[in-house]
Amino acid sequence: MAVTVLIKRQVTPGNESLLEELYREMRGAALKQKGYIGAETLKRVDVTGEILTISKWQHVDDWSKWIL
Repeated sequence: MAVTVLIKRQVTPGNESLLEELYREMRGAALKQKGYIGAETLKRVDVTGEILTISKWQHVDDWSKWIL
């Protein structure tokens, strides 16, 4: 059963580009992980600095291995 993971973060002003670079690196690493389906990052237009990352995994065990 596929798993969707939502992670909400508040970014300190001035660190947005650093976070975007880290997300790119993490996605590159995640592509090599068993069970990774994909991800997207959304920025709120009404709340400055709030970012939501949505990732999809084939199984909860695949996600669990990734976060360890």
